[in-house]
Amino acid sequence: MAASVQRQILIFAFAGGVGFLIEAGIIHYGVTYLSLDAQMPRLVSYPLALVWTWYINRTYGFGVKTKPNWREFIRFVQSNFVAQLTNIGLYLIMTSWSDRLAQSPLIALVIATAISMCVSFALYRFYAFSGRASEE
Repeated sequence: MAASVQRQILIFAFAGGVGFLIEAGIIHYGVTYLSLDAQMPRLVSYPLALVWTWYINRTYGFGVKTKPNWREFIRFVQSNFVAQLTNIGLYLIMTSWSDRLAQSPLIALVIATAISMCVSFALYRFYAFSGRASEE
């Protein structure tokens, strides 16, 4: 595997970790200190995590040098949407079709998440940050 792709994968994983920490921190703060229900903080946490992961991935992971633009950001959001649908769809299929996975849903979650991360990385690399967004 080329060093540049390895670097992209590492930064992609780092960006995902940052996004998780942003979401976890906001959700924890909202539930613990503001007495909000568990769903309300996600209205803030998800968009913030999305923007930060976009910034980290575009700037450091995929080395986009052009000025940020809405088309690129929309492609990033679309990529996330497809990856999330992949994750949820695979999880539902596995836990519906397999009694073993229905009894151990964490296994299905890990498999679905791993596959959706691959989908997400590929979409970022070949769609969201491919350069097409800056050409339009």
